[in-house]
Amino acid sequence: MLALHDVPDFMSFQADFAARIRDPDGQPTPHRVDPRRMRVYEELLFNNMDGFLRACYPVTRDMLGEQTWQGTVRSFFVEHRCQAPLFQDIPGEFLGWIESRAATLFPERPFLHEFMHYEWLEMIVSICPDEDVGKAPDPDGDLLSAVPILEHSARLACYQYPVHRISPVFQPREADGQQYCFLVFRDSNDVVRFIAINPVAARMVEILAEGRCSGRDVLLQIARELDHQDTAHVIEMGRTLLADLRRTSVIVGVRHLK
Repeated sequence: MLALHDVPDFMSFQADFAARIRDPDGQPTPHRVDPRRMRVYEELLFNNMDGFLRACYPVTRDMLGEQTWQGTVRSFFVEHRCQAPLFQDIPGEFLGWIESRAATLFPERPFLHEFMHYEWLEMIVSICPDEDVGKAPDPDGDLLSAVPILEHSARLACYQYPVHRISPVFQPREADGQQYCFLVFRDSNDVVRFIAINPVAARMVEILAEGRCSGRDVLLQIARELDHQDTAHVIEMGRTLLADLRRTSVIVGVRHLK
């Protein structure tokens, strides 16, 4: 049994042990620990961390190359203290960590943080838990008079860079002034799908996600924001878009207003 007077020494040993695991090149091996056994822990924990990140960001890893990727993951491992308790949250912590560092670490890749968010979004949608929505929405209800309900995994993201085209052979050095918007969701077969939409459609989806307004009221708000004089035209175009979203299962039905 551990004696009370041994606790401070044990805590100090734990801190030294953890510091060595995080930074084998910068921290000494703890006293009386076999370096060969220490190496097993060092490699095991780092490889676990690397595996979670590599699975989420495969194209990012290919673009950076193995050496740069490993160095970046090691810096994250040394510097960052994860706040989330789940392994599946590690890629999000990595994304947050790199956000403020990407411009300094990778000035030749100004798109990198946005692209990594695009890769991360696929994972987030794929693991989004099923939602207990209570009363099921009416799948065939009128999209204008009732409140359209989005598929629970749906996420909207807009970028300055054409993230859907970025690859090891296409890496833009500057933004082209356009906005690239994507609606990401998990379909009825549990397949993650990306739909490219224009900024006006993205704004419509953003309002729909609040789940408060009828389809008609959403489109009227869009018309006001655009200062569009032909409200009937906006509603008709919006009706078509809402119907398309229902056909692709982004809209799963409607909630009728009382």
